[in-house]
Amino acid sequence: MNRHSWILVLVTLAVLSGAFQFYSPKVFDPDAFYHITHAKIYRAEGLTSSEFPWVQFSVIKNLKADIWYGFHILLIPLTFFSNLVFGIKFGSFLLTTAVLFLFYVLLKKMAIRWPFFWVLSFFFFIPDTHFRFLVLRPHLATFILSIAVFYLAVKKKYGAVFLAAAALSFVHLALSWVPMLIVLIVLIVDSYFSKKFEIKPALAALAGLIVGLVARPNFIGALKIAYVQVADLMLAKFNNVPLRFGSELRPASSLSLITHEIVPLLIVLCLGIAIFALALKRKTLNNLSEVNKTAIIGSLTVSIIFGLLTFLVARRAIDLWVGFTFIFAGLVFSFLTDRYTNYIQRYRRAAVVGGIVLILAILSNTLYYSLFKYPRQSPDHRNFKPAAEWLKNNSKEGQIVFHAYWDNFPILFFYNQKNNYINGMDPIFLHAFDPSLNIKLYFFIIDKLLSIENEVYTCGANPCVPGTVVSAYDAIKKDFKASYVFVEPSRNPKFYHYLKNDERFKETFANPYASVFEVL
Repeated sequence: MNRHSWILVLVTLAVLSGAFQFYSPKVFDPDAFYHITHAKIYRAEGLTSSEFPWVQFSVIKNLKADIWYGFHILLIPLTFFSNLVFGIKFGSFLLTTAVLFLFYVLLKKMAIRWPFFWVLSFFFFIPDTHFRFLVLRPHLATFILSIAVFYLAVKKKYGAVFLAAAALSFVHLALSWVPMLIVLIVLIVDSYFSKKFEIKPALAALAGLIVGLVARPNFIGALKIAYVQVADLMLAKFNNVPLRFGSELRPASSLSLITHEIVPLLIVLCLGIAIFALALKRKTLNNLSEVNKTAIIGSLTVSIIFGLLTFLVARRAIDLWVGFTFIFAGLVFSFLTDRYTNYIQRYRRAAVVGGIVLILAILSNTLYYSLFKYPRQSPDHRNFKPAAEWLKNNSKEGQIVFHAYWDNFPILFFYNQKNNYINGMDPIFLHAFDPSLNIKLYFFIIDKLLSIENEVYTCGANPCVPGTVVSAYDAIKKDFKASYVFVEPSRNPKFYHYLKNDERFKETFANPYASVFEVL
């Protein structure tokens, strides 16, 4: 492939990325506001800064560490834009383009035929995965580094495995276990075919994980936070702890997700398995090298594992499920075309027509989500800007703002770092800080405060028992030590009504989207 072809692929992917990033003024995921603001803090206060007082009731404040440290360092150049919202959009554009192009490069290196087709399919096939291409978060970097670890482990490039694992751990510590899992799977499969067990890739991945961990301020604190986000969250789910986190952290169970996303993916996976099983039966795989056999079996195994994680743990695992399913299917397809070249040539026109029909069907589904559903469901940061700026201009330094939803934090923090907030990034961080406070907040979130004899109450235990009931005012004023309350009337109508009618709260700002109450 000549240089002009590489450039054409890169430009095409950049145009696609730009079209989807800039067609809407909205930022589709509020986390991006937190990430770029934290990057701005590193730029202002230095790369060794670890204090984070903006979330007062979170283990992050106590442990003083950053599990996304590497990602925030990478975002620092974006903070030089005078318009940081554009910086977010531009950063998303660069990240999406880079990940798609690197995925193309890795598919080429694996000798997968029609790599551009697989890249486009990956971009459009699953709306959940496509959504991750529209936001500025570390998950895309985690995805491509995981694919790189797989390729490098199969090729037994131990130094490069170390570098890729270190980069992933540095960027996204909570998912630094992924390279170890992938490398161990490759080792087991490779040892089956080669009849010998090589420990070097596992040691390289482990060393990379450690280097990526320690290359940050207060890495012990970061490790503890990562444990909270992974292990404590798993335990909280198992014990049915009241937590209102994003749907992507829940197992894939909704009917629309299964019919629109899971079923098409399962068709691709099962078709690849059927072709592979037929090839095994006819013993046509005997001519494959050990490397190719390891790549096929390894990618299938990783795909199945992340498929199970999608159903049993969190639907966010679908990104790696899709990626490794396409690698497996692409390898099987490439084997098929190499083995039956004349047969494939005979039906090439039908295959092309079928491929076009398939892509159009995929596009119609994904474009609906991208062009209509995501813009409609995403919060508009401009709606909360006036309230955040009012707080910034009228409150005292460090005063705490109470907000029911953890996803209010990123936008408030983006526009106003003068105040502190109760929690952000992930509700598990509040639960790990104080389970009782988490449950007290939960009743505000679900808008089901208890009303008894002209007083409104929340509860510090689940189920609520005598002795754990506390007035909503005392919870806000004494437990959360808040001076102001930020509330979305449309999202919390009963809570808003309570604030509006209790003389201990004074409404100081209001617009159709948000209100601010001073706690008297």
